[in-house]
Amino acid sequence: MQNIQKAAQLLQIPSALEFTNGRLVSTTQYKIRKIQITDFTQGLPPTVNVSFVVDTVVTICGETPNPATVPNTSDYAFNTLSNFIAPGGYGYTYNGETNGVHQIYQPHYEGIENDPLSINYGLYHWYNWGELLIEQTGPSEVTWTNRNEPGFNVYLSATDSPEHPVGSPTDPNDNSTLFLLIQTTSQIQDIDGLSPGTTYNDYVTIQEILDNSNWTIEDIVENTRSIYVWDTDVDHDQYITSVAVDVTGLYSRGASSNVNCEVYFNGIIHTDIPYNTLTTAYYTLFQGGVKRWIHYNQSYQNDVNPGAYYVYSTGNDYYFADDASVILEYKDPASIGWENQPPGFTSWVDGFDPVTKIMPWTDGSRLQFEIEESPANGHNYVVGIRLDIATGQRGVF
Repeated sequence: MQNIQKAAQLLQIPSALEFTNGRLVSTTQYKIRKIQITDFTQGLPPTVNVSFVVDTVVTICGETPNPATVPNTSDYAFNTLSNFIAPGGYGYTYNGETNGVHQIYQPHYEGIENDPLSINYGLYHWYNWGELLIEQTGPSEVTWTNRNEPGFNVYLSATDSPEHPVGSPTDPNDNSTLFLLIQTTSQIQDIDGLSPGTTYNDYVTIQEILDNSNWTIEDIVENTRSIYVWDTDVDHDQYITSVAVDVTGLYSRGASSNVNCEVYFNGIIHTDIPYNTLTTAYYTLFQGGVKRWIHYNQSYQNDVNPGAYYVYSTGNDYYFADDASVILEYKDPASIGWENQPPGFTSWVDGFDPVTKIMPWTDGSRLQFEIEESPANGHNYVVGIRLDIATGQRGVF
């Protein structure tokens, strides 16, 4: 059973990308590795030689008894639509198709985070540009390539004291202070020859890679790309290929409003599909999940505590089959006093009432509903919808 049009609508996916609907069958990851050889054969002090190579790791995704014991296989098999292609997941924009290749793109961005739903609200940040190049490569095969601007997404404070992940000053426009986390193989060259060495993860600057290779920035992009292959010939009476949520009900400033949530599998509402008999990610039957409401109160965010982005949540009160409806009631912020609370304060008393199910909202409030599933070995994933209560504007994630 499936309704691909409904799934695409809920996940805000362009109809032109509905052909990607399927399950992951293989991944190819290109990884830069640093080789550092300390050479004692020329006397002291030793000479340190640095070079960079590209390792290729191919993983076949399938149902295996114990993937950890079978080299280069994995039971990782997330679906494409809700876990990869949905634009809310990464904030990408669909740029259309050229010569059979579809592009989803996120531009480079620098500036103050002004999204009140972000935990980095009020902080300066630097976002990598990123793109997905998607094409039909066989009758039931879709391939997409993930390419990203090298360097970490850098979050900087608004007080001119930037930090990168290892704690030193960072200039987002200086390759000597932008880092990649890569594998490093360290070896010793002496009269006995070259040691096997040890390999470990380490931070390496983009500038160090450029200085010790003949690569350009574009080469680094290519040498860190990932390629994913999907099977689109999927039995939707057996497999889940998309999970989406919707919020229903009317709400207005002057009246109490009953609002409910609906979960869709393969574009079919959960009441009309035997979802617990279908195979989800990691080749496990769908075991259910937690449904959760979170209220974001923009007026509570301030310069002192910009990361306190929600005031209350229903928590893990609703399991998948339970009723998760709430009643929205508008209240003036001053009557609740959220904006006067100390940093780190989270109000469960003044917020959602689990008995009456009344959830007050204020100007600038946003409501989030999500479902969290843990299909195997603690690999939780979340899909949901964010709703600006006053305007009705929606966004998926």
